[in-house]
Amino acid sequence: MRAIEQIPLLPVPEEKHWQGYLIDSLLAVGGALAITGIIYAYYLYPTIPNISIVYLLLILVCVLSMGCHGSRVNNVCRQSRSSPISPPFFGPF
Repeated sequence: MRAIEQIPLLPVPEEKHWQGYLIDSLLAVGGALAITGIIYAYYLYPTIPNISIVYLLLILVCVLSMGCHGSRVNNVCRQSRSSPISPPFFGPF
């Protein structure tokens, strides 16, 4: 048998700097605001009651392209922006 001279190493991914997190956050917030603006401008909520599902597609895109940080930021934006669109089922009034 031949001896292995050197074991091939996997490349170590570079650590993300704060600029990467800033860009991911801005893209996530901008995407949530853009979808909210489109829903508001074209009055899609009364026409299509389940239109808030579109936010989940944006979160999926953020997970696939940006990673977990972008999807978390987008999820927070979605929850804060979709409250006027779909009010909670149980409330004081």
